[in-house]
Amino acid sequence: MKKFILIIAMIGFFVQTQAQELKVADVPVTVTDAFTLANPTIKDADWSKVGNNYAAEYDVNQLEKSITYDPAGVLVGMNEEIKVTALPAPVMAYVQKDNKEAKIMGAHKNTDAIGTVTYEAETVGNNLFFDSNGIFVKSVKN
Repeated sequence: MKKFILIIAMIGFFVQTQAQELKVADVPVTVTDAFTLANPTIKDADWSKVGNNYAAEYDVNQLEKSITYDPAGVLVGMNEEIKVTALPAPVMAYVQKDNKEAKIMGAHKNTDAIGTVTYEAETVGNNLFFDSNGIFVKSVKN
């Protein structure tokens, strides 16, 4: 079940690259209200449509974040850029042991609607995915 949830979350975030940019006025009020309630200090989010869902992208402390909602304003998932040093220790150990030539160029923490956390380490040529404990799940060529 965890792998299924992870795959759904990853698909949602990958589909985001195919997103259609929107003006705030084109986003359902249920969605913007849910976003504002959860993030009252964020005033300059960029909105896009991802399939049937809506994503708000914004920066916090120079790190990118995105939150995806369904049309009813129900949270689908969150993706936040994190510092490489914030990855769990097992992720760093895996990369150092199994991908000796790989350098982690970027990192993300993904959280689905039920709170399941996964991590992504971006290396040259691959995105490596890990569960909440930092255990390797899969690699996707980038």
